[in-house]
Amino acid sequence: MFFSFFGGVLGGWGSVTRHPGCTRELLLSLGVAAFPLQHQNIVDPAISAFLLGVIQDQSCSSSVSLSVSAMAIPLPSSSLLLSALILFSVLLVTRGSHNIPPQMPTGKQLVPLFVFGDSLFDPGNNNYLNSSTGMGMGQATTWPYGETFFKHPTGRLSDGRIVPDFIGHNETTLRCPSLYYGIWSYIILINFQVTQCCGCAAEFFRLPLWKPYLEPGQHRFGGGANFASGGAGVLTETHRGTISLRGQLSYFKDVVKTLKRQFGEVETKNLMGRAVYLISMGGNDYFSFYSSYPNATRSSQKQFVGIVTRNLTQILEEIYNIGGRKIAFQNVGALGCVPINRAKTVDGSCLEELSAMARMHNLALSRSLENLGRRLPGFKYSIFDYYHAILDRVNRPKKYGFTNGTSACCGGKTGMCGGKMGSTEVCSGPSKYVWFDGGHTTEACNWQLAKLIWKGKTDVVRPYNVKQLYELM
Repeated sequence: MFFSFFGGVLGGWGSVTRHPGCTRELLLSLGVAAFPLQHQNIVDPAISAFLLGVIQDQSCSSSVSLSVSAMAIPLPSSSLLLSALILFSVLLVTRGSHNIPPQMPTGKQLVPLFVFGDSLFDPGNNNYLNSSTGMGMGQATTWPYGETFFKHPTGRLSDGRIVPDFIGHNETTLRCPSLYYGIWSYIILINFQVTQCCGCAAEFFRLPLWKPYLEPGQHRFGGGANFASGGAGVLTETHRGTISLRGQLSYFKDVVKTLKRQFGEVETKNLMGRAVYLISMGGNDYFSFYSSYPNATRSSQKQFVGIVTRNLTQILEEIYNIGGRKIAFQNVGALGCVPINRAKTVDGSCLEELSAMARMHNLALSRSLENLGRRLPGFKYSIFDYYHAILDRVNRPKKYGFTNGTSACCGGKTGMCGGKMGSTEVCSGPSKYVWFDGGHTTEACNWQLAKLIWKGKTDVVRPYNVKQLYELM
């Protein structure tokens, strides 16, 4: 009786050492059960199986390679059933200097990240707003929000981390799924539980995990800040009680004053020039407009889009005048296709009027940024096509490792999750869903989106990706 597991050990070790520079803890539990599919008196002892499996986890886009060589166990001629169970565990742990949380770069290496946005980017600022507005201490402070990574609600409208968490921070851990393989007349069961740095291929900004700007306590604004507020819009009148884009700009100006006291006028100006300004805004303006004017004419819709984009452009020019040069936009998504809006249609299809307004906005935004690029010396920008990136995952979830692109993990088809009115029942595997609730993506989807923003090709992010903006000095 013989079983060679050296291939498995070497393959597992290779998967851990392929990506230096990250903390990895790989727990490999391999069970091999061999059963003949046909009754045979003798199993040829020379039969051997060689398995080379490459496991691709769509939620974190990291691969784990396993090489297993196995020699079949011969049976006495009188046996009708081969029944052998070999169970072993290999614990491979590599630790180095990178198991210490990454230190924030200093001096000329420091590229701050300032985040402006709505609920897609809010790390919990709304936790500190007046709850009487209805947009403050709300659903994201209740279970099951935050269950995947933080293990408790943080104010993020997701089961775990949101896009800015990944872009700003390079220590990422996502679990990779189990894989089942059958070879010839043998069933090989391989069960992986992998905790590894899924961000190894993308260093991101190497900043500490975001704290909400409004959270009391000490902040290190030299690395940036996140001002995003759930429900906020470009226009001040959109969901009053949240932090509108104008309000977020006001907070940013306060931060600049603080930095000038710390570093002086010249160094702060240089810091602002190196910084990247990540923005996700506009969706709530159109949600609000459609709610008030569901039968608005196309002319009225275009007029409203013009109002939103003009206000947006004015704020970008103010950021430029302060010293900002590198703007990264996530455009407005397919608003009519979020679960909470699909639930409003008879057949569960997308609400086309809302998605049409999103497309109008995105076209106007693209033209506005092109114009700013021509008028303002040194102005560089990136537009991430969130609209088509999320729509493709909704329409073709399996392509990206999901099983459901239309319903929410929490709240089902309506996506009403958490808070006083929503459900607390959650699906068994959030990483298999595009949507966590009625309008917000899962951590697994956020990871994919963050990768596209960071180093996507020009079909999804243009004319620069954020990595290229980051490297511009």
